[in-house]
Amino acid sequence: MPARTGQQYIKGLQQQEREVWLRGERVEDVTPHPGLRNGVRAVAALYDMQQYLATDTVGARDRVKLFRLAWDIAGSAFGSRQVLYERFFASDPLTRARILNAIYPKDEVMKRVLDFLGRSDDASETGGM
Repeated sequence: MPARTGQQYIKGLQQQEREVWLRGERVEDVTPHPGLRNGVRAVAALYDMQQYLATDTVGARDRVKLFRLAWDIAGSAFGSRQVLYERFFASDPLTRARILNAIYPKDEVMKRVLDFLGRSDDASETGGM
């Protein structure tokens, strides 16, 4: 039997006879009473949420357990937060690339490339070969 809905919960409260007192006043129906209606609506919303999360083969509790497991994998230190921390620890990737480009010793590498291509430093600066 599936869980009842929020509307069924509210109807059940209205149909059952009970004696409820609030601040010395007897409450005939708790559903419209200003001091109790928000609590009734909150519980009804929980029933609706349970109904919404349930499927034909999996109950709401099991489905919530699956959601929590997925969050633990995707949103925990095991998942994305640790990756983001490691990625941006030294700064964002563009700034890090600029810094590495500025401090990298390019002269030796440029000399090797120019030697390989058969150019001299003077020719590369003037734009000719």
